[in-house]
Amino acid sequence: MKLRMLACSSFLGFLLGAASTVAAQSPAAAAPVPTPPGIKPGSINSEDVPYPYPSTNFAFKVLGEDLRMSYMDVAPTGAPNGHTVVLFHGNNFAGFYFGGPAEVLRKEGFRVIIPDQIGYGRSSKPTTIAYNFSQWARTTKLMLDSLTIQKAMIAAHSMAGMLAARFATQYPAVTERLSPCAPAGS
Repeated sequence: MKLRMLACSSFLGFLLGAASTVAAQSPAAAAPVPTPPGIKPGSINSEDVPYPYPSTNFAFKVLGEDLRMSYMDVAPTGAPNGHTVVLFHGNNFAGFYFGGPAEVLRKEGFRVIIPDQIGYGRSSKPTTIAYNFSQWARTTKLMLDSLTIQKAMIAAHSMAGMLAARFATQYPAVTERLSPCAPAGS
């Protein structure tokens, strides 16, 4: 035990010594690069990001906190086929990037729902609740209930593959089909 503690303290001493050597060898901080003209900070709620369709907010509460889930409800332009597709975005994205797929689906007669999950896009970004797949699935189900959608095909991109899998296992009666695309982590 004493040998292990000695080895750990030696290792920590090595790391600290290496860090101070690197700091001593680092050149002076470079001058900041000016921001190009016309570039400004983006909005945390994506009001400045163009969305392909109008978005609406679904209001709900989690742990007593008022929240909103933004979503696009895209009506079919082709002969309605009676089916709804929900498109789940991956992490670090929002629903705005589904304009192309939504257009193809609506021409084929699908109603398309594109939510911005809590913490992304135009939806609330609470700091007092946990972000997790079960909560995102539950919120999506509540939003679908508010739209009187009883069955939906769930399509998901990237990390949303895990959300789609969670949604399908929590709400199998609602999940008509499950279609993950490049499902990281699934």
